[in-house]
Amino acid sequence: MKIFVSIPALLIPLSTPLVTMPAHSAPSVSKTEESIMTTDATTWWDDRYGDGYLSSMSYSQDSVISYGGWQYAAYYNHNRQVEIRRRQLPGGNWDSLTLSDYTQTENDNHNNISLGISPRDGRIHVSFDHHDSDLHYRLSVAGVANYPTSYSWNSALFSSVQSHLDNGTVNPLTYPRFITASDGTTIFEGRIGQSGNGESWLWRYNNDGHWTELGKFIENSYNGGDANAYFFGIQFDTHNRLHAAWVWRENFGGNSNHDIMYAYSDDYGRTWRNNAGRLVAVTGQSFITRDSDVKIWTIPTNSGLINQEAMVVDLQGRVHVLARRDIDGSNRQVHYWRDTQGQWSQMDTGIKTKIWDNRSKLAYDKDGNLYAIMPNIQIASASADKHYTDWTVVNLDDNSRYTHSEPLIDFYGLKQGRDELYVYAQKGTVKQTSGDIAILKYQLNGRPFQGWSLCANEGQQCEFSGTREVRYGYDGAYNSGTFTDVAECSNRVFGDPIYGVEKTCEIQLNQDESARPWMYCAGENQTCQFQGIRTVRYGANGHYFYGQHSDGISCSNSAFGDPVSGVWKSCYYK
Repeated sequence: MKIFVSIPALLIPLSTPLVTMPAHSAPSVSKTEESIMTTDATTWWDDRYGDGYLSSMSYSQDSVISYGGWQYAAYYNHNRQVEIRRRQLPGGNWDSLTLSDYTQTENDNHNNISLGISPRDGRIHVSFDHHDSDLHYRLSVAGVANYPTSYSWNSALFSSVQSHLDNGTVNPLTYPRFITASDGTTIFEGRIGQSGNGESWLWRYNNDGHWTELGKFIENSYNGGDANAYFFGIQFDTHNRLHAAWVWRENFGGNSNHDIMYAYSDDYGRTWRNNAGRLVAVTGQSFITRDSDVKIWTIPTNSGLINQEAMVVDLQGRVHVLARRDIDGSNRQVHYWRDTQGQWSQMDTGIKTKIWDNRSKLAYDKDGNLYAIMPNIQIASASADKHYTDWTVVNLDDNSRYTHSEPLIDFYGLKQGRDELYVYAQKGTVKQTSGDIAILKYQLNGRPFQGWSLCANEGQQCEFSGTREVRYGYDGAYNSGTFTDVAECSNRVFGDPIYGVEKTCEIQLNQDESARPWMYCAGENQTCQFQGIRTVRYGANGHYFYGQHSDGISCSNSAFGDPVSGVWKSCYYK
């Protein structure tokens, strides 16, 4: 059965199990390697656009790539020059080359590096140092990626810096990315124009060192103003369908982000269709705008919705988006996913975050289980066979060792289905920066998780069901106590186990337990829909009224009373 949620101009089925979920723990993750790729990365970091290092930002769709048994990664060294490293997997030494004829000078962490590989001619592509500026692009000689042992790894393999792909200078460019299909077709996508007023363009690689401009496919102008598409991601699935998901931004400020959009292309970006399969754009001729029928979820402005967070397409063809937003007056990660029949679902993960904290990434295993690699680095997971209702933080091995780094993912490796997750992250804590960039390797086990699970950051409420031990602290220094249903994650309640750093709360899980027994079903003044009899709670921040209800209930003060005045509330059911 499906529960339908009405959204303007679109009817979206919310795939939610209609029976009480059995106790179940999410898939576990174990760390198997930490390879320090370099100790010489630039330590400049920027807190204006997210608290991140120049070399490790969420909109770098590919800064680490596994291909043909080798791994490639790029960064800015201490001289702000692009370095590209490679190693033979699984554990070879890193070879390095420096592109020393160009120096990056802008103190702006938009100016990221993106890598690409075109399999049909074996070239490596690199685009770097853009924020509303001319394209900076280099490509290697043919065959380097396909026959790596035949080439000495040095800068002579790469061309000089180019500002064009096809017809003239590409300008003003931001957020470049190379996207490669399973059949080897490679395209390049980038924003032309400025924040709030940019447009999305495509080029297709000819497999001979040259590109063909396809043109614009998303336009800024609409009936009422200008809006800029900010992508969660653009990725091919295993059948060469190209999927794109994004938010609209109305102006320069992130508070104007709103809604989640989706479109796909079955001809490498030449034509685009909405979720229902209707043609919405022909690249270079007619364009997607804010007026187009591409919205799959309504999220208003000023909702804490951050742009360019996370998107993946798993091996089964399901599209997943992770986007934080305000629920109950707190900012939380929300998982949106499209099944193979084109139906979208929404799941509040229960994982609390900050509105403008560093962004996360998504990964998957061969069975379609999902993994969120969050700031600092914390890893959460959810099970495909549970319809992703069991989100749990399952790995804290590297928690708070990478404070200024937005984790990046080796998507190329995931597509090989080996259940190995490679994460690119630059070290650094709240008090100390670092020039070390690590490639962290995790095994995606699929086995049930047991251990300590993150439930709140300092200053938030740690909510759970029943009586549990809760610990509060950081990096091995914890104070703990026993609480029922909720614990305030603060020095006031626990004392201060470690002075001067931000702390977290964690709860102990056993193998047969889930961290999230309550399932989000509606926001205040919406309808919590279900069939049969359910226990429903209404409230926020540890303050709830409870009741048993049949076949749905209005999520409102009139139905439950007001458990906590002056804040936005939500409904959850068991």
